[in-house]
Amino acid sequence: MTRRPQISLSATVKLRFFALLAAVAVLSACATAKGVALRPFYTPAVLAPEVGTVILDIHYRTGEGADPDKHTLNLYRPKGSGWPVPVFFHGGSFEGGDKAKRLGPHDIYGNIGRFYAARGYGVAVVNYRLQPGVTWVDELDDVAAAVSWVVHQSPSYGGGRTIFLSGHSIGGWMLARLTFDLEVQERYGFDSRDFAGVISVSGSGFDLRDRETWRMNGQEDYWAERFDSGRPGEDWHEAASIVTVMSNDTKGIPPFLLIHSAREDKSVQRQNSIFEGTLSAAGIPNELFKVRRPGHRRTVLAMSKPDKPLSEKILEFLKQARL
Repeated sequence: MTRRPQISLSATVKLRFFALLAAVAVLSACATAKGVALRPFYTPAVLAPEVGTVILDIHYRTGEGADPDKHTLNLYRPKGSGWPVPVFFHGGSFEGGDKAKRLGPHDIYGNIGRFYAARGYGVAVVNYRLQPGVTWVDELDDVAAAVSWVVHQSPSYGGGRTIFLSGHSIGGWMLARLTFDLEVQERYGFDSRDFAGVISVSGSGFDLRDRETWRMNGQEDYWAERFDSGRPGEDWHEAASIVTVMSNDTKGIPPFLLIHSAREDKSVQRQNSIFEGTLSAAGIPNELFKVRRPGHRRTVLAMSKPDKPLSEKILEFLKQARL
């Protein structure tokens, strides 16, 4: 009979310890590799205490039904008062994302807040509820409530009346919808005249009725799951499009800066071109700015990368667009 070797308790502990060290080393290597891979698109922004401060987890919606994690925003504010306020909405295909999201060691949305606050802008980085727990209609209500908070409450934190809407990916869809959806605006007590400008980075879904878009990306069923609210007789292509809620009266609509990468999916590029044409036909000032690189997901990193065409363009737009 072959006897199994006896391993002492101390040897077992040692084996577990070395296994743990190996696991930590692998995770550390992965994080380091990811950090190195993203380095060309990301520079950590610093908001020194003498320049500005950060207020985390401000509840923009309270009371019954409020989500303590998702109905919050972080406010990155420079010193002084009367500063312009860009409101930023993250992406994530309606079902992911968070204002505290990190890519490896990189605090991507917080970095946007620190970058622009260090340059005199008070940035509100917004959380909202996610699918499948809610519909896109509920998510739009959340971001509208956050914008209403900024319009009415940010002055008590030092903010001025110059407010911008900005967002990445589906966040770009959110801000565009808010700019034109009069029903939502009336419900939350603001209108388009409250905004100095709108910045959509890698946004899409502006005209969901466009068949060529679906031919290009082949994901119509995927988006049907996100945009179909289940209302009887409702065509989600029509109901969720931005262009279908645009009024003939465009007085007071702020200028748009549409940004996408040349490495985006062709359908995203097409949607931006369609929206640019629609805005121009309506007499709404706009610019479509295409960056050479990076791709869709990393474009948001370049929003806070100094001396890059994307961040420089955004800063130029923020400086020129005023109420």
